[in-house]
Amino acid sequence: MSIEEIIETFACPNGNNVQQIIDDDVEDEIQRIICQSKVPFQNFYMFNIKGDDLQSENPLNVKLLQQFNHSRQLFGYCLKIDDFLVEDQNGKASIYMSFDKILCFVTYFPIQSLFKKLFEQILFIIKVTRQNSFRVKEKQKKFNEIDGVGIIKLIEKLLNAFMLKSSSYSLTENNQHIEINFAKELADQNLDEQMKQFFQSSIISYTVPSKEDLFFETKKLEAHIVLTLFTFEQFYKIFMEILKEGKIIFCCQNQNLLTSITSFFHTSLFPFKWFHQIIFNLPIDSLALLEFNQPIIFGVNMQYQQLRFQRNILIANKIHDITYVDINERHRLINIIEKNQKVQLNWVDQKKELERYFQDKNGSLSFTPNNEQENNAKKFLKNLQEIIMVNLINKVVPKREEDFIIKQNKKLNDHFISHRIKKIIQKTYQDQLDQKFILNYIILSVYFTEFLRFQYIK
Repeated sequence: MSIEEIIETFACPNGNNVQQIIDDDVEDEIQRIICQSKVPFQNFYMFNIKGDDLQSENPLNVKLLQQFNHSRQLFGYCLKIDDFLVEDQNGKASIYMSFDKILCFVTYFPIQSLFKKLFEQILFIIKVTRQNSFRVKEKQKKFNEIDGVGIIKLIEKLLNAFMLKSSSYSLTENNQHIEINFAKELADQNLDEQMKQFFQSSIISYTVPSKEDLFFETKKLEAHIVLTLFTFEQFYKIFMEILKEGKIIFCCQNQNLLTSITSFFHTSLFPFKWFHQIIFNLPIDSLALLEFNQPIIFGVNMQYQQLRFQRNILIANKIHDITYVDINERHRLINIIEKNQKVQLNWVDQKKELERYFQDKNGSLSFTPNNEQENNAKKFLKNLQEIIMVNLINKVVPKREEDFIIKQNKKLNDHFISHRIKKIIQKTYQDQLDQKFILNYIILSVYFTEFLRFQYIK
């Protein structure tokens, strides 16, 4: 499968939705499609692909890349918009079809706000070009010229220039500031006055966060969604499963929420790193190819009641301890279906610290945070990181000793280190359940072992 085919599969995980437009509705439906200018929240989503398979050498800005994206995944930012096609019937009445068009940027830098702004500019180019071309009076001619195929031909030159200018900006260091003014960048494209004014009033501005703040700035929107939708108890159940390197499948029909929530929990172990399979938006056809005998974090774009009848899911349910998280934002319902042992860290004080960040679920539901909510999300992320650092690293990981490394092959002396860590845990943790959880799950996990390897072998 080529890179293009892989990207197309993940950008359209459920295939395309094509429908014939009823003759009486053609004018109204096409007018609605032409007037699209905003990025709908539910239609703006992301996917991830294992980047190591798709690159042959390190990029020049590799240090900054590692801060944004330690696993070097490729991220796709997608916008699903409504579009239409006109099928000529050789002199007979034409057939009008509506379909989903997917716009997609592929990047190593997961900067949601930046790509959302780029989509807004592209949508405006499409809208204005269509409206300008709509002056042709003959109905058949004007619809043919601006349908889903025709509009690409009309904006091809301008869109190519837009993409070329966009890709010429490179992020290379922390605190770097960029501004993209397409009114100036595309001055040689004979922009009409409406486009000039729009580009001038919507200059794209972005500052790379400092190394200390980068993680929190990048993840704050995802954290806000989790704090808005989930109760603390629901969050804590899922977080415990991730600490145990469990098998978790998120189910949701809203692709924005699905991919944001899956991405958030993927990095919730920070500064530890998840080393197992992670797919934000799993193509439905791929379900038949999956194996459920390893730790997983998957997002699936359907509700659990639909998913549970997939043949291989039925088989998996009989064999494996999978946790399903069914998210229905319309009814504000999150249902966690657990098929495993409900073992958790007691962490009484730590729970109290984190619980205060979760929002009252009786208020209005807004996934676009204001300044106060952004700050709340960043404080939550910092507090969660601090709790992991204090309780699972500082209290558990011993200082490097000579015997920790086998000199012949420069590998970790796992048996010696494990013995030392067990002694530390028994001395540090008074709670027997916490001791048992850390000994049975944390110190045996891949993320913990790799953290030790990084600490002791440099």
